[in-house]
Amino acid sequence: MDTDLRELFDSSFHSEPPLRPVDDMVGAGRKALRRRRMVMAAAVGVAAGAIVIGVTAQLAGGPSSGAQPIERPQRETPAQVEARLTGSTPVDKSWRPPCDPGNRPYCDSHAYALDAAPVSIRADGMLVRVGVEVIIARRAVDATPAPGTRRFEVEVRTPESIHSRWYVVTRDARGDVAVEKADPSVSQIDFDTWASAINRGVDIPGAPPRSPPQVLTGS
Repeated sequence: MDTDLRELFDSSFHSEPPLRPVDDMVGAGRKALRRRRMVMAAAVGVAAGAIVIGVTAQLAGGPSSGAQPIERPQRETPAQVEARLTGSTPVDKSWRPPCDPGNRPYCDSHAYALDAAPVSIRADGMLVRVGVEVIIARRAVDATPAPGTRRFEVEVRTPESIHSRWYVVTRDARGDVAVEKADPSVSQIDFDTWASAINRGVDIPGAPPRSPPQVLTGS
């Protein structure tokens, strides 16, 4: 009886296809696994490339980065230069005589209009103006003066003068102040070239002649 049942059970599987060998199944599984890993590696590579491109665009300031343009410093206008130089040059009125009611017109007058220098150097080495209406348009400083000496070259405008004037102002180690005046309207060189030549102690063609005006203050 048991034998009949076993034979009947075995005969029921005769119509099924034979099982594939185990080695073939394992090989096919490994191939599928390799394909899957290759696909994943390719996807990771594409994502990494996109990140690198995005970072590079940001560093380069590309349109996709949204970075703001770099603001370059603006060059000063002549009016701004004048305002800065004039505002940084103090006014020294020590040259004005004591005032009394009878001498008021003289105290209010501009003595430097009578060919006196509108600039000087104080004992502390500071360039000064002799009045609030004196405008410093340009300025140069001698970077290598003699020991104990200070020297400035300045372009100055005053209400009394039609044109600007160039001045060389020097204070030596003894405290003596000397000023020389030049007219740029007869110069064949610009202010920077003129000042540089003076500070180097050389004469160059086209420089305007200089004359010594009166020095009002130097205390």
